[in-house]
Amino acid sequence: MKGVVSSGSLDTSKAGQFAFQQGGNAIDALIASQLAAGVCEPLLTGLGGSGLAMVKFEGQVYNVDLFTVMPGIQQQISNKPIISKNLKIQNIDLNFGTASQRFVIGEGTIAVPSVPQGLAMLHKRFGTISLDVLAKPALSLAKDGFTVSGSCSYLIKLLTSIIQQSETMKRWFMPGGRHLQEGEKCHTPEVYNDIQHFIKTKSRFYTQGIYSDSIKTLHNSIISNIDIGKYNTKITRSVATKYRFGKLHSPIFPSIGGDILRNGLGKGETNNSLSVVRNLSESYIESMNSLPNVVQNSLGNTTHISTMDDSGNCAAMTTSLGETAGMILPNTGVVLNNFLGEADVAHPKLMKHPGHRLLTMCTPTILELKDATWVLGSGGSNRIPGILMQIIRKLNQGCTLEEAIVSPRFHTNLDINGQLKEVLAEHLSQSDEAILRSEFPTIDIKIFNELNLYFGGVHMVGMKRGELKGFGDPRRNGYCLYSH
Repeated sequence: MKGVVSSGSLDTSKAGQFAFQQGGNAIDALIASQLAAGVCEPLLTGLGGSGLAMVKFEGQVYNVDLFTVMPGIQQQISNKPIISKNLKIQNIDLNFGTASQRFVIGEGTIAVPSVPQGLAMLHKRFGTISLDVLAKPALSLAKDGFTVSGSCSYLIKLLTSIIQQSETMKRWFMPGGRHLQEGEKCHTPEVYNDIQHFIKTKSRFYTQGIYSDSIKTLHNSIISNIDIGKYNTKITRSVATKYRFGKLHSPIFPSIGGDILRNGLGKGETNNSLSVVRNLSESYIESMNSLPNVVQNSLGNTTHISTMDDSGNCAAMTTSLGETAGMILPNTGVVLNNFLGEADVAHPKLMKHPGHRLLTMCTPTILELKDATWVLGSGGSNRIPGILMQIIRKLNQGCTLEEAIVSPRFHTNLDINGQLKEVLAEHLSQSDEAILRSEFPTIDIKIFNELNLYFGGVHMVGMKRGELKGFGDPRRNGYCLYSH
């Protein structure tokens, strides 16, 4: 089948291309790509993470909620405190060069991993190719090793203090005590067995065999087999939002990002730097007013995949591991998440309710216009909805996919009271910088002189007037591949 896939890794996109070549549709390509991403983007996504997806299948658009939930059902049944001082957590400071940030990792930060359950449900509802075929590229990468990309090399260095918490992760990413560099081979042989186990067990990945036994060994966490056993992926029909002369399909709860994107695009078009900054800050402030203290400045190790076939089926999926918990599920190769240590995921109100969805900035989006359908999403934590807002507006101004994606971006950060505290921008001209500093004299304005992965990674595909198109964001090693 003809198709196009865009992702944050050449190997990830090759897996989607392979699925198309086997006759698979856009959802098959998404599943193959996601399994491969768990191998070659191991600090961003994997079977220990969670995410959201939007799928268009046979003309109908669906919300696919495979995001994590608050664990602690066992504690609730036993009338014990859900959060206790016995949880094993650790504060880690990461240095970004221009700033440093503190994150919380450790066994006590693990929320329910749900990627296996989500992929299994996607395959059951929309897939046409068997999982053992779709998993072939991922299995090959796990067996033979993958080539470290520039962004992967950067993350290995950035997350050194987290990687050092796990002997397995040190062996993978820091053999002999040195960081793997771009272009070198990284070997994660344990992940091969994880993928084989997923093929056999599908949604029961964590409830059978050594994976179930390993969950039981996490005594210094909140999570239990009960939490995993009660987890369900939710697939619902999307209710579109009118946008210009088309329809916008963006995720609903638990996505905060979808709400911010809809708010921002509903305010009309903006063309200059000052208007963009005002619009971004207003959109984020409105969302904070509905759920205070939720929009924080976190790293958000997140990645995105977009696929489309020539029948018009398409899919967008954004997944994350947080910054990782700094540990592997014992006796496996599953990198575990640290979602309970993420301020924009584990809101204090939600942490009191085991089994309830936590929050996410993931905003996979499908935009249906009169002459085109666009499929997009991004990594980048709280930057995601604002990034997508800017991309969509660039397209409406007549930009090509490449022009829209490589255009300089803005982001605004708010303080705990919901007030604008910081403006960040790429390639800002001296005149625009002067205007912003004059308009916001007390606001910290930071300028990046080149494209930076801080501003996400928008991997995008689409179909315009019957022609498949795509582009991958160079900020996060984006690759777009076609199958003819």
